[in-house]
Amino acid sequence: MESKIFLPHHLNRSIIIDKIFSLFYSDLNQNFTSHGESHDFWEFVYVDRGHINVETDNEKFVLEKGQICFHRPLEYHRHDSIPDSEPSLCVVSFACNHSALDALSQKRMMLPEHCQHLLSQVLKYGTMVFSAIVDNKDKLCLIKNTEYPPYCEQMVLNYLEIFLMEMVNLVTIPQSAELGVSVQTSFIAKNHKKQLVDDAVEYLSQNIFSKIKIPAMCSYLNCSKTTLSVAFKSYTGMSIIQYQNKLKIEKAKDIIRSQDLNLTQISELLNFCSINYFSNSFKSYTGMYPSEYAKSIKIRNHTYLLSSDRGAEIT
Repeated sequence: MESKIFLPHHLNRSIIIDKIFSLFYSDLNQNFTSHGESHDFWEFVYVDRGHINVETDNEKFVLEKGQICFHRPLEYHRHDSIPDSEPSLCVVSFACNHSALDALSQKRMMLPEHCQHLLSQVLKYGTMVFSAIVDNKDKLCLIKNTEYPPYCEQMVLNYLEIFLMEMVNLVTIPQSAELGVSVQTSFIAKNHKKQLVDDAVEYLSQNIFSKIKIPAMCSYLNCSKTTLSVAFKSYTGMSIIQYQNKLKIEKAKDIIRSQDLNLTQISELLNFCSINYFSNSFKSYTGMYPSEYAKSIKIRNHTYLLSSDRGAEIT
């Protein structure tokens, strides 16, 4: 029998990254001010919450929530908080010499959902590889964890390269040409987010008597704070804390109806930070304070007993 000949195709790789200088998600206070810098590698900034002032060689502008901007090599740039904004940022800087990235030079735009998902994967695997970042007047460097799965470094690079190629496609390929791919990618991202939100709701339900810490929750769900917060708000219409309070108030109503506990005990049991916060949250959700609700339950129970007694007499 003659052996079949298999003809291979050698596929080209364009955007290749082998050096990362910074990769982090940070909550900035409202007084944060940078000194400005320029360097011989690329950097992009994504605003997950709030907004910031950006200054470059050529312009000044406000980068809003959900927007991303790119700084080309050697471009001067400076980022400052806006009073009362308290922004949250994702900042990534990397070395890549391919001319394809020129299309992103000085670009700022809203980040599509499927690209948000890709960026969240960069952060997810980045936090497995890197434990901290040192940033002072002399140097900036990432600190590696001592142990992590062997594939994690490649996952960071692969997701970052795919993210950048998607961004280049967005600014260079007409929308009609990529419609089929966009629909498919959007569908996959949507399903992923729905499952993430379902898992998050289950986590909150199982930990209803605990005080939820978002970083611990993200670690359990294997996702970044950005991805979880955006997806959760999109599907529930509430923040994670608002939804947790809703679950706790529903549980408080059950306890008031069925258990002989005072309001301070219920507040402590459900891990509210204070009785006042518990009372105000309860009123915000139900329209009455917990003491008023407890009184209304007693009145309703008493009315029911009176109705039963009357029924017995008539019978």
